[in-house]
Amino acid sequence: MLEQWASKQPASSTARQNLGELSLLGYCPHGDVIADAAVFLLSEQARFITGCILPVSGGAEIGYKR
Repeated sequence: MLEQWASKQPASSTARQNLGELSLLGYCPHGDVIADAAVFLLSEQARFITGCILPVSGGAEIGYKR
């Protein structure tokens, strides 16, 4: 959704760059990042995980790069 939003902005390349700069990892993720976390939680490897919050945020809770 963020990529679609950025492409509709008057300065779309600047908007895309700004989205990438928000994450400590340096890029704006796609939906596969969330899907990877969901697949893990549904897997046998996560069988003993209960009642936790799993932030999939690229470090946004630590603070933005800027």
